[in-house]
Amino acid sequence: MINCSRRKFILWSAAAMGGALLSNARLAAAQEKITVEAIRPGLLRLTVSDTNVIARGNDAGVLVVDGVAERYAPALLAVLHDELGAAATVAYNTHWHYEHNGSNALLRERGARIISHENTRLWLGADFWSDWQEHHYRPRPEQALPDETFYDQHALQFGDEEVQAAVMPNAHTDGDIYVQLVESNVLAVGGVMADGVFPVPDPATGGWIGGLVEAQKKLLGLVDTDTLIVPARGSLQRKADLQRQQAMLEEMCDRMYAMVKKGMSANDMLAAGIAKGFEEWGDPTLFVRNSYPGLWLHPAYSSRGIV
Repeated sequence: MINCSRRKFILWSAAAMGGALLSNARLAAAQEKITVEAIRPGLLRLTVSDTNVIARGNDAGVLVVDGVAERYAPALLAVLHDELGAAATVAYNTHWHYEHNGSNALLRERGARIISHENTRLWLGADFWSDWQEHHYRPRPEQALPDETFYDQHALQFGDEEVQAAVMPNAHTDGDIYVQLVESNVLAVGGVMADGVFPVPDPATGGWIGGLVEAQKKLLGLVDTDTLIVPARGSLQRKADLQRQQAMLEEMCDRMYAMVKKGMSANDMLAAGIAKGFEEWGDPTLFVRNSYPGLWLHPAYSSRGIV
């Protein structure tokens, strides 16, 4: 049994690492703060810079869902070794965004098997420009890419834990997957769900609002009131949180389609108060602007189905 009560909050120093997991060039990573929380027996949530990582330890080794930005990777491996006695043997990437898989190279170097949707691997190896981020992405090195991919579904028996993963097409990105730890009743959903704010689709890599609606409908069929839902960022969520966000997305989707049919731009929608009544979700600007291109790419969609 893993005992995390002794360490709810860890400030890693180079001395604590003992140099075993860190090179001198990575000493700065040893000063990063990683929060460790036991959320189920044998299952940890590790959080650094608001980014969630799930780690499941049992007789099969250590399974990790998502990762951290590259500069935090040495500290992450040190925490896994300290808390679970080993580095990860299997790791899933829920999508391609670098801040959630920058630890891939170090995990693979330590022998981990990295699993993702095929599109996640393709984006990590691609050279492309993201308009909304105004950023030029360069191909990641081969060692940082997943070495096992799938298109639809993936299943794994990891010791006493059944693991089910499947794609949620064109939602946050075009390579989103959920990872369900069946016995633990934990569902990792990546960027498809947000913690009390508008989830933002990435239009540069296939994300759009209708895909988010459909993804959350799919997730609702997998959870019960005891399920712990783990978004890419923020606090753990429950079924009621998912229902609330899915209902908001449906309404926002319908409002946006009604306005685009009137010839309104994203800025027109914002000026008209499209998010009225949803102030609790924060600033809708990025959500609306990133959702807008998908309305033209999927003109026959409504949140209630194809029309």
